[in-house]
Formats: sequence, structure tokens, C-alpha cells
Amino acid sequence: MHNVSSHQELAREFRGHLSRQANLCDRLERLADSLPDDLNVQESLYVAQSLLPTVVMAHRFEEDRIFPLLRKTASLSTLDRLGFEHMGDEEYANDIILALRAYVSERRSADAETLAWMMRGFFEALRRHIAFEREHILPMLEKKMLS
Repeated sequence: MHNVSSHQELAREFRGHLSRQANLCDRLERLADSLPDDLNVQESLYVAQSLLPTVVMAHRFEEDRIFPLLRKTASLSTLDRLGFEHMGDEEYANDIILALRAYVSERRSADAETLAWMMRGFFEALRRHIAFEREHILPMLEKKMLS
């Protein structure tokens, strides 16, 4: 059984993962807004390099450390849905990485609109996912600390 301090540490780590993902969403939004004329190549390459590791680390943390604690109190279908969203987000993140790298190297203006649309679709969905976890999963974890 976990003690209160380990639950507090888990909650702190969880908040950190959520914040890092939210920061990535902000960076993607700025990149999407800058297309096609004002794209910062260095920022694009940084985002392309950090996107998948950031998302995957957050998802593995949730699935390996948070979800097992909540299996008895959270709806199983909710945790399963979040797990499926994780898989979709990781595939989508990989597609964005490939498209972003291709755009940076080729700079075809026809691709700018598609790339911006892809990034917006990804960060809007990820922001909804983060909001759900902040509003529902994090409070369940914090409630678990008290029991």
C-alpha cells in the first residue's frame, strides 16, 4: 500500500507531466500560427525532437503509476478510453514530427496549411485530454491520498 507522501510525489510528478504537455501544446500553437512565412526553424526542430518523448513519458507514467492506483475507484471504461487516446496521440505526434521535418527541409507553401491543420488538431485534442485529467484524474489521485 502506498503512503501519503508517495501519493503526494505521484501527484507532483503527474502535474509536471501535464504541464510539460501543455507547454508543448503552446509551442505547437505558436508554430502553427507562424506558418508559412514566420516559421522558426530551430523551434520547429526542437518541437519535432521533443514531442514524442514528452508525450510517451507522460503516458507511460499515467498507465504504469497512476492508472493502477485508480483501478478500484475510477471507471474502468474511463481509464481504457484514456489509454486508447494515448495510443492515438502517440501515432498522431509521430505524423506531426514527420510532416514538420519535411516542411522545414522542403518549405512547400502548399504543405503549410496542412501542417498547421495537423498541429491544431493534435494540440486541441491533447489540451482536452489534459483538462480532463486535471479535472477528474488528478482529484481522484489526491482523494486517494486522504484515504
